[in-house]
Amino acid sequence: MKTRHRKTLFLLSLLTVVLLCICALRLIDVRYAVLRTDDGEVVYLTSVRDGDSVVISHVNSIYDAPVEERLEIRDGQFLLTKVVTDSQGVLEYYGIADTTPRGKWSTIRIFSTEGRDFSLAIKGIPVDALNERGNSHFTLQVQECPLYRFLCWKIRSGS
Repeated sequence: MKTRHRKTLFLLSLLTVVLLCICALRLIDVRYAVLRTDDGEVVYLTSVRDGDSVVISHVNSIYDAPVEERLEIRDGQFLLTKVVTDSQGVLEYYGIADTTPRGKWSTIRIFSTEGRDFSLAIKGIPVDALNERGNSHFTLQVQECPLYRFLCWKIRSGS
């Protein structure tokens, strides 16, 4: 009888732990950066937190100069912290020749054009999907969702 009682107690304890885990997965939110194509296909997804870096590099089409736009995740948005380029014309074009860059966005549109050396790195990790698609338009956003949904997306995408 003691063995049966222990088994029942163990199964009830295990069931309680599983139910608590399921509740936690639904109640805990995850902030993530998502890169989508124009038709909505998710091509990159990673969890982010305030202070994480985002770097967009490209060759400016007007001044034909390399540009690196450095951003930081803050309060669920992208905050421009620095623009690195040797071109004074690019800095003037951005309106930051004599000041610190300012700008905060919830959505960033990226037009990846062949021959313009576009690259994107989030938390220092290159996002290869940007270059694999050639001439393409993308949307980069910071969003939140329950942990279980984020994990399902990550499992489905194989990353």
